[in-house]
Amino acid sequence: MPYTVPENFQQPLGRAPDFSGEEEKWWQAFGDRHLDELVEQVLENNLDISKAVARVLEVQARLKKARADRWPRIDLDASIERKRLSTIDPIYGHKVSRTTDSYSLSLPASYEVDLWGRLSGLESAARARVLQQKENLHVVAQTMVAEAVSRYVYLCSLVRRRDYLQKTVDTLAGSLEVVERRYSLGLATALDVRQARRAVAQASAAIPAVEDELVRVRTDLAVLAGRYPGLRNFAAHDLPDFDRLKPVPVGLPSSLLLRRPDIKAAEARLAALHAEVGAAYVSRFPHLTLTGDLGFASHQLTELLSPESRFWSLAAGLVQPLIDGGRLEADQMVAEAKYKQAVADYAKIVLNALAEVESALASRRNLVERRKRMALLVQEAKATLDTAQRRYRQGLMDYLAVLEAQKTLVTALLDLVDAEQALYQNRIDLYRALGGGWARVDVQTNTGDDEKRLPKVKR
Repeated sequence: MPYTVPENFQQPLGRAPDFSGEEEKWWQAFGDRHLDELVEQVLENNLDISKAVARVLEVQARLKKARADRWPRIDLDASIERKRLSTIDPIYGHKVSRTTDSYSLSLPASYEVDLWGRLSGLESAARARVLQQKENLHVVAQTMVAEAVSRYVYLCSLVRRRDYLQKTVDTLAGSLEVVERRYSLGLATALDVRQARRAVAQASAAIPAVEDELVRVRTDLAVLAGRYPGLRNFAAHDLPDFDRLKPVPVGLPSSLLLRRPDIKAAEARLAALHAEVGAAYVSRFPHLTLTGDLGFASHQLTELLSPESRFWSLAAGLVQPLIDGGRLEADQMVAEAKYKQAVADYAKIVLNALAEVESALASRRNLVERRKRMALLVQEAKATLDTAQRRYRQGLMDYLAVLEAQKTLVTALLDLVDAEQALYQNRIDLYRALGGGWARVDVQTNTGDDEKRLPKVKR
């Protein structure tokens, strides 16, 4: 390849851990049994996965055919023929007609001697195609699982957004009662009442959009799981706090990418095309074919199986292409060009895989810092709202300041939900980019600020 692959990924920095295996069910790291059940449904019922399985069956049948071409072929040939011949009698000069019957029963056989390895090369290519399609099946399965996990995490975040909005509506409705009571006592103005009612209406208006998005995500999950898109499918549950997940080990080895099924599929494709190049090259050499025939032939059906009716033949044929207009040479050039394209595709797949991992690792630190700051903002917004409400009850502040504090808190809570969803999505992207997790990696956790325990947020 035109570039050098580093031994370890650049982010995060640190000593490389010992790696001795792979985590097959990486989604279990989220610790949600409902998510585990969803993924099992996707793996069992997803239609894209079913289609990929059928592709594997197709190439397996092609491999069986390629293997069969290396064995002798024996057929059963049975025929009945009746002929009517008209001739001129040389003595009397008139036309004479005669009808004859002929019967035959034989076992013709043919076998191509694989002098130069053309047939074995085609079999090797077919075997590599089977491996390629199996890895493509893993690519499809991995993609569908990652999409299902992403949709589920998004569903959970939407439910949290809806709950925060509903709690806000309830809180504002309670505040409206307080304001109306103070207004009846002459302690608040009509403007305070109007502002309180506007705040309740504004918060309530945001809930239907979230509900509509929940319906869309649930239908997406149903399609991924191969189920009817019912509106009550897939209830969301709280995911564990992100800082309770296992941290990403430092110094992850780039050899982890060797587990990625798309890279394995690209390698298998290279092997298949390389074998096809060899087969196209030796196709320009002589072909040696052995043919034989053993059976019975007779003009009488009753005498067909008699020893006198038996016949046999054996022949060997050697064919050397001489003038074909350059067809065989062109076939070889086509095979070589396809192989060169596959080499470029393989290098691009590896490069993209490296970029995906490096990008996920690099953005992770910023996402952790963003979540940390959003958690602090929520704490400060809650304290500000408490102060504003207390000062309003004491008559030291107008109600508009309370509403602004309430709006700031709601915005901070929703932004915190988005930040945590982005962190989960980043972890999913990293699992997908690495082709799995690191359950058997000797973890050396990062001691940087981004791995410190984050402030707890009461939900």
